[in-house]
Amino acid sequence: MQNRNLNNFLFVMVLGTAIGALYGYLVEDLVVYGLGVKALFIGALRGAAVVICALWLSFLVSSTPVESWLRMLPFSQAVVLRSLLLTLVLLLALVTSHLGLTMLFIEDKGLYLQWLQGSMVRDFFVAAATGFVIQILLQARRLIGARTLRNFVFGRYARPIREKRIFVLGDMMASTEMAEKLGDERALELISRFYLDIDPAISKHGGEIHNYIGDEVVLSWPLREPRSNAAVIACIHDMQTIIAARWPFYLKSFGVAPDMRFGVAGGFVAVGECGWEKRQVLHIGDTINTAKRLQEHCKITGDRVLIDAETAGHIRLPSKLFWRDAGETQLRGRSGTTQLMSFTR
Repeated sequence: MQNRNLNNFLFVMVLGTAIGALYGYLVEDLVVYGLGVKALFIGALRGAAVVICALWLSFLVSSTPVESWLRMLPFSQAVVLRSLLLTLVLLLALVTSHLGLTMLFIEDKGLYLQWLQGSMVRDFFVAAATGFVIQILLQARRLIGARTLRNFVFGRYARPIREKRIFVLGDMMASTEMAEKLGDERALELISRFYLDIDPAISKHGGEIHNYIGDEVVLSWPLREPRSNAAVIACIHDMQTIIAARWPFYLKSFGVAPDMRFGVAGGFVAVGECGWEKRQVLHIGDTINTAKRLQEHCKITGDRVLIDAETAGHIRLPSKLFWRDAGETQLRGRSGTTQLMSFTR
């Protein structure tokens, strides 16, 4: 997760610096002051300063209830409100960075006053357009998935390849009964709110969401060394903690409290692009089938989480969690028996 955030930060920083350099050289009044190529350097610094200010202010907003409220808005409303918010953030960053860099490199207060009286309006519209485009791209990335979008762009799966991944299939328990009690529309409202609640845990631990299939969610992680693979179990544990903490809310709002069971399996899968009108990245292989069978077997054993012993051997459990032997069984579609594991505190 830290690597993902660092990569995103570096990408935005490089992009902001490049745009700032180009904007400073071609549009800004700095060239008029005889700075020449130096305007590129000043523009780049300003772009970097704007990015830093914008990211810092956006981080402050993301840690408030405003972010949770924005997450629940429909796509179009979210784009508009986030664009307005980002425009204000960018404008504030522009004002502060322009003042600092003007005083630092030109030492002419007249230039800053001139910018406030004239060029500031132009920069406001540039910031608004930039904010809108960024939000469209971010919302599109959320619809497709950041990793999927990146792989489409670079053609990673233009031809099928094999990858080692750990799949987690989560299934909402007693969803049929809840739908009968609440009705389809109200049940869908509950499921949507439920997925919003557990989403931060998935994002925190670097999980990739492949699909929401009714009351099921399909997640995966790259199968790496045991310490990195611990993120899978940490994510499931955090989701369980969130679910337990939100029970009172669901009982009060819907009269029922949802819970989940999880099947976990790791191994090779074939990955490739599929379709045209609705292009997707498709994963197929026995690994996914095993995760599904383990999830289904939870109904028989009463466990909330089941993982095969082979996959468990590739995972180093987070602190304060311990493996628990869940017995041995012959999963549907398997010729041999499978050793089952779960975890406990």
